[in-house]
Amino acid sequence: MSGSGTGLEVRRCGNADLPVLLALHERAYGERRSEAHWRWRYLGTGAPCSITGAFAADGRCLAVHAGLPVRLWHCGAEFGARMCGDIAVDPDLRHGLRGGRVAIAVTRAFLAAFGRDPVALMWGYPQPSMRRLLTGPLGLLVVDDVSLLVREVMPPLAPPPAGEVVVTRQDRAPADADALWTRLRGELRTAVVRDRAHLAWRYDAHPDVTYRYSSARGRDGALLGIAIVRDGGLHPSAATLVELLVPDREHAAERALLAAALEDARALGRVALVTWAPAPWRIARRLQAEYGFYMHPTSYQHVAAPFRRDLDRDSLHESWYRSFGDMDFV
Repeated sequence: MSGSGTGLEVRRCGNADLPVLLALHERAYGERRSEAHWRWRYLGTGAPCSITGAFAADGRCLAVHAGLPVRLWHCGAEFGARMCGDIAVDPDLRHGLRGGRVAIAVTRAFLAAFGRDPVALMWGYPQPSMRRLLTGPLGLLVVDDVSLLVREVMPPLAPPPAGEVVVTRQDRAPADADALWTRLRGELRTAVVRDRAHLAWRYDAHPDVTYRYSSARGRDGALLGIAIVRDGGLHPSAATLVELLVPDREHAAERALLAAALEDARALGRVALVTWAPAPWRIARRLQAEYGFYMHPTSYQHVAAPFRRDLDRDSLHESWYRSFGDMDFV
């Protein structure tokens, strides 16, 4: 697609573009990403690649907007969705008007190419400079600010009475995770589908990060909840609780999993455990009132592009269940 006013070719990307996409990522972020990581991100779910880029005449990619294909649970049905990441502009273009025009053109092309049925929603957490650039011209929604929830690992959190809940550790999604998701989705209006297939892709298959699972089970062996922890994530002094998947009434399982997550953070030699739950959710209030977490503001904001009329800003703010698992960089 030409004629964007950028002097570049703006188009969808395919596998043949991988070398120049990786080269742009290294120039933009100062880190080398492996081909295995890129393929896990954008091809690992089996959905078609969702990337647009701006290309110079010599073949270099000077801007990119990419989306990780995921499934969205919304009002009792599944839809397509895109968790956006790797929104980048070549450093040589960042300090002039041309860089802004290129970023807008690439994102506009991305929305046009992939923002249609069955895709219901796209979102991301762009850097502040990129967020300011894109939200106005493209009409993207700022859903809310991202405030972390942090707890020091000491003192330990007392688990529920012995025998009420049994917690086990593993390095893979439990075989019966689908049954837990079926129960969870009954409480949710909008959320990324967190069934076993999603957990296996998002965490088990990650080529660079090791995630630790804790499973809470009742006396009958039924899976009551899952916690997933990784070392680092946003700060090297803290471990990150990326998922706490517990039905709202299972308070004993919730406490047991949080105690296990704090224990994992201590075992990793970290001083704190950090997690995220949007403020309207009851779990965000319980983490502060009952478990000793405190709120820590960040510069991140959650930006979304909905493609259904019933996914407006207010409903997303109040009813969209989110976790660190919905951030591409954690």
